[in-house]
Amino acid sequence: MIMKNIKLNILQFFILFFSVVCIIGCSNEESEAQIEQAVVENLNTSANRQLITDLFTKGTKANKQLIEQIKNQKLSGKSNEVNVDELLIEYQDCSTCALEYKSFLIPFFQKTKDLNFENEIISKIQEYELKLEQSNLDEISKDNLRFTLYSFKELAIYIKSNPNPSSSKKTANLESEGCGRALGQGMVSGFVAGCIKGGIAGAGGGTVALPIIGTVTGAVAGCMGGGAVGAVVSGFSSWLWCVIK
Repeated sequence: MIMKNIKLNILQFFILFFSVVCIIGCSNEESEAQIEQAVVENLNTSANRQLITDLFTKGTKANKQLIEQIKNQKLSGKSNEVNVDELLIEYQDCSTCALEYKSFLIPFFQKTKDLNFENEIISKIQEYELKLEQSNLDEISKDNLRFTLYSFKELAIYIKSNPNPSSSKKTANLESEGCGRALGQGMVSGFVAGCIKGGIAGAGGGTVALPIIGTVTGAVAGCMGGGAVGAVVSGFSSWLWCVIK
């Protein structure tokens, strides 16, 4: 599979590097052209959910490390912005990204990427949680999407509950300054970048090592795991840089 270049600004390149940090298993060109269907790993475990919860619980070690790692990066927020619509086309065209997940997530992303307020994003996530339960998807697909939406919601709720992470800027309503939109755009772009890279890495049963949730196996788990991690890190980073710039 030959991917078109995804245009990422400096910050998003860092997020992508952080999101899909190490590929353990390798796949050949032929196996990259198709999705490994033999085994689909279920990411919706209590352990994985707890890892996301810890990441977005104020004061935990994981939470402090995430904030400091992002704040300490000497990156410019004025470089060319990511074109989220182009990234969604990349996701649509991704041959290692499972169709059933794309069919569910692309409409969600299209409706989320331009929302301006965290409350709107949370409501949209809740709306799609209900749609998921009413869908005809198989149970493993539902579980992986449950974990994805859970990760999105934990991030959005954390941001809504902690609007002033930096003493360098005290603002009564950060949403009105566009940081809610930065959250949505960062979440979508991070998911797409992480999912595409993770899917390619896991094609043919390859094992992918991801920060936060550890190792996953196969194209589906690589895509969804890389996407979930990419979304929460990129979404939080985009929002945080909007707040403290």
